[in-house]
Amino acid sequence: AAFVGASWVLFEMALDHRLPSMLNVISWIDHGTLGLLFGMMVIISLLSKTGAFEWCAVRVVEASGASLWKLYVMLMLFDCFLSAFLDNVTTMLLLAPVVISLCEAIDVSPQPMLISLALFGNIGGTATMIGDTPNIIIGNALSAEIGFFDFLRVLSPCVILIIPACLMFARFYFGEAYFSTPIKADIPKMKLMYPI
Repeated sequence: AAFVGASWVLFEMALDHRLPSMLNVISWIDHGTLGLLFGMMVIISLLSKTGAFEWCAVRVVEASGASLWKLYVMLMLFDCFLSAFLDNVTTMLLLAPVVISLCEAIDVSPQPMLISLALFGNIGGTATMIGDTPNIIIGNALSAEIGFFDFLRVLSPCVILIIPACLMFARFYFGEAYFSTPIKADIPKMKLMYPI
């Protein structure tokens, strides 16, 4: 959508014979935001090769006992936490394959989990200046007035209030039948599948 919008603006400017120079267009790019996003994606890429996220997911399954609802809540809180300190798009790209393989291992549909990962990733990313791309842009543009802890102080209470409401909505929306499904997980086998 952003690319289409930018292309449309350039097209309109071309019709009016006011095309900017390439140097002018390059000056509009926020290099700090791109650098931060690139750096986070590199870090996530390296961490994903260690198996740390899969290891955490297996520990979450183990801690949930046999309750799919507990597993769901723990995964969504884990997603919120990661998204608060890493870019939420990168977190979604990282956690989605882990959740799909976990759902296959415990024999439940991954669709409610994946939809919720996207939702809770956006919610968690809102809490900090580095968790969401718009927050990064705002933080870079207003770096003299707004700091990391200002974002955290103002937005964290909102996020903390929204999470329980979204969890209750998810329980209602996806239904009791989904969440009452017992987990059939072979934890020792999963630990062997996902070593760190």
